[in-house]
Amino acid sequence: MQAYKSGDPGILGQAVATFTQEDLVSNIKQLIGI
Repeated sequence: MQAYKSGDPGILGQAVATFTQEDLVSNIKQLIGI
């Protein structure tokens, strides 16, 4: 994905626009290991 750039300040905004909130929450949970 183009959104994933090192230190990109717009990544969260792009992620929210790209994913539904449920998918975003699920991805965050996986990243932090919940």
